[in-house]
Amino acid sequence: MAPPLPSLTLYRIDGACSLAAHMALHEAQIPFTSTRMVLNPSTEMAEAADGSLTGDDYVREIHPNGQVPALEVQLPASSSSDGGAEKAAPVVITENPAILLYIADLASTLNPAVKLAGATDLERAQVASWLSFLSGSVHGQAYGALHRPRRYIDGQQFPQAEMAVREAGRRSIDLFYGQMEERLVEGRFAVGEGLTVADFNLYVFYRWGKGLGIKMDEAYPKWTELAKRLEARPSVKTAVWLEGLGSVV
Repeated sequence: MAPPLPSLTLYRIDGACSLAAHMALHEAQIPFTSTRMVLNPSTEMAEAADGSLTGDDYVREIHPNGQVPALEVQLPASSSSDGGAEKAAPVVITENPAILLYIADLASTLNPAVKLAGATDLERAQVASWLSFLSGSVHGQAYGALHRPRRYIDGQQFPQAEMAVREAGRRSIDLFYGQMEERLVEGRFAVGEGLTVADFNLYVFYRWGKGLGIKMDEAYPKWTELAKRLEARPSVKTAVWLEGLGSVV
């Protein structure tokens, strides 16, 4: 018998990178609570859409950088020395690679046949490679420069430099998207023969590419085929619908 699962709360923003974890949780059929966040444009930090959690509260209690995703993990109560139940403080996991691999491991605990982190040690390393690349290079470096140039430059003081940072980010997106298309194999998932959390993460950036106006189906046919396979899955349909999004393929 599998051990009892922890109670999970996913903090997410519709259409953001947290969509990957949202899809993975539905795929793994792991019970969880979802807290929908919105981005405060003045602070660039997340706060609860229903007002239950301010941006300051979120930074203090959940994510020190005020970003999504965050996954709050409440482990089951354990027996104390006096025979009672002892409840540990919840643990918060941040950063997509860590969250996605944790979800994959929970899925295998629930059903050993599910291998969302890869079927072998080598495949797990390949999944981790994809997640690191997508989180660090594609999201942090390329999209960060395009959408958040003021993290790097004072745009009010140096408006031309801000534009140069945005343009560099856009060029990096084209470079990295080409590299991803090269890595993918036609008719297969990103790693091995089975679905992994890397595929969910790739799907998010496919959507973002469409949002930039990139003709993804023409420029990246292998990636487009992968996106189609994912959109056919009930887990993806559910998460996309719950986030108020539509199909992109």
